[in-house]
Amino acid sequence: MFCNKCGNEINNPEVMFCPKCGNGLASQPELPLDSIQRKILLVSAGQKYPVLRWLAVFYKISAVLVAVFGLITSLGSCAPMPAAYGMFAGHMMFVGLLIFLGSIACAINLWALGEGIIVFLDMEQTLRKIADKE
Repeated sequence: MFCNKCGNEINNPEVMFCPKCGNGLASQPELPLDSIQRKILLVSAGQKYPVLRWLAVFYKISAVLVAVFGLITSLGSCAPMPAAYGMFAGHMMFVGLLIFLGSIACAINLWALGEGIIVFLDMEQTLRKIADKE
């Protein structure tokens, strides 16, 4: 028998609640699932909140991209400029430094946001394990 909520396989037919998620088993009949659907349920049951996990990865990838593009842009703005730009040619080094510092600060914040999501997911998983032991 499989839990309808989390897909956990339950070998004891006398159990009234799923040992993994606490879902009541007697109130809901088992859904007729083919083997592919069972595999999907079992794989997805291993990790809760898959969208948050993808979002954490997205924030980390965005952080790397922001840092790389900020570095490239700041180096491009620091390139020697022709004298036709006049007084702005000297200020471009300062602008390049500001672009670099801003992109690094943004990248750190995006990475921290992704790590924060993972911390909360790990806390939820740890608390669930503690609750299951009691």
